[in-house]
Amino acid sequence: MIEMFEGEPLDLNFFIVPGVAEPWDDPEYGPEVRFRIKGEMLRMRFENWKRERVSDPYNRVDRARRRINDLRNK
Repeated sequence: MIEMFEGEPLDLNFFIVPGVAEPWDDPEYGPEVRFRIKGEMLRMRFENWKRERVSDPYNRVDRARRRINDLRNK
């Protein structure tokens, strides 16, 4: 899942916190429901991140974006 941010594509999977059980991992959901829930939740995290990132420019998502961009530019 990709969103555009500041003219660059941003993979919403950056907003998944490693090691944390996510609601879309619940086995009672089918694949379509899991995909819909994951998309909605990651878009909400993306919107919250855009609002809150001014107070923390070194957050996990920005560090990952910089690392990917550095690798791309080499």
